[in-house]
Amino acid sequence: SNDKITTKHQGYIAFIGKIRNAFKHTTDVEINASWISSRELTFIYFLSILAAINSIYLYIKKNQYIL
Repeated sequence: SNDKITTKHQGYIAFIGKIRNAFKHTTDVEINASWISSRELTFIYFLSILAAINSIYLYIKKNQYIL
C-alpha cells in the first residue's frame, strides 16, 4: 500500500479547488458581475470529486494507477 498521494493527485485536487472557487456567488471584480454556474459545470464538479476519491483510494489501497 502507498502512504501518500502523488503529485498528479495533488494537481487533480487543485483542479477541483479551482472549479469550487468559480462557484462563488460574489461579484467578480474583473467584470463587476456575478457568474452563474451551469448544470454541466455542476455535474463535472461532482463527478470530478468522485473520480478523485476513487483514484486516491485505488492508489493507496490497491496499488492501481488510475486517474
